[in-house]
Formats: sequence, C-alpha cells, structure tokens
Amino acid sequence: MNGLKETLPKKQLIDRFGSDVIFEESGKSDLTTIAKKTPQAIHGVAASVWNRIVNRGWHPVNPRQFAPYFETKSPDLYLAISELLGVEVIRDIYYVKGWKAPKRNANLVVEMLVAWVYRSDLLYGTSRSLIRNGQSLRWRGNFHFRHTRGSGFCRSC
Repeated sequence: MNGLKETLPKKQLIDRFGSDVIFEESGKSDLTTIAKKTPQAIHGVAASVWNRIVNRGWHPVNPRQFAPYFETKSPDLYLAISELLGVEVIRDIYYVKGWKAPKRNANLVVEMLVAWVYRSDLLYGTSRSLIRNGQSLRWRGNFHFRHTRGSGFCRSC
C-alpha cells in the first residue's frame, strides 16, 4: 500500500487481541472513500495544513479565504487548498480500522489515520485505540505534526 502503513502497531494489536483481528485498510487511491467514511478527519487534516500555511506565512493568503469550508467542516477543504496553491495538500494517506472478530462497532480496537501532507510533514491522528467494552468514541481531531523531510520515515512517499 504505502510507507505510512508501517505506522500501525499491527503485531502489538494481534498480540493483545488475538489473531482474529480484522483490518480494513485504505491508501491514497482511496482518498475519496476515506473522505466519505471520515469527513471530519479529512477536514481536520486540511484545516491543520491551512493553519500552518497561514501561521508560518508560507504563502501570501487571506486567512479567511476558506471560511465557508471551515463553517461547514467540509472534507473538500484539502481540494480547495490544493487548487489555490497548485500543489497536492495530501501527498499520501493511510487509514485503518481494526476489529476483534466478528466485525462490529462494539469490537473496534483501532481506528487510525496518517497523512503525509504539504511541506513534507507527517500528520497523524487516532480516534480509537485499544477500546474495550464497546465504548463509543468520536474522532477527536487532535492531529499531530512530525517534520519528515530527510528523516527517511516515509521512504515510499
């Protein structure tokens, strides 16, 4: 799929929950599908990138230019930023959900999204990790950046 797939601690999840863990994985070619499944997460990725563009002064832009996208929390924000800048905002992405069999919400053990984004940063967020007893959590939108230029982290990106 891609180098971002290596960020999932699959072995530890299988060790903890057993070999019957079912993983559903998506990559860059599935970005439209990922945006439909987790629109709030994709909006969060794009919003984080836009905030860095504005706050670091990478481009002379109107900070409120995409206000309608922010007001509606549109997952299409990344497309609008890409069009404005003429660059791919989401260069690569990996999204995974994992369940302890059988596959149903109460058995969800992990949900993770990792994106390699504009300016060679790695953006990652986890909404559910090692959940027990059917707890239901929503995507938190707390994404974290890691600068990756020259680090060798994303060899296939």
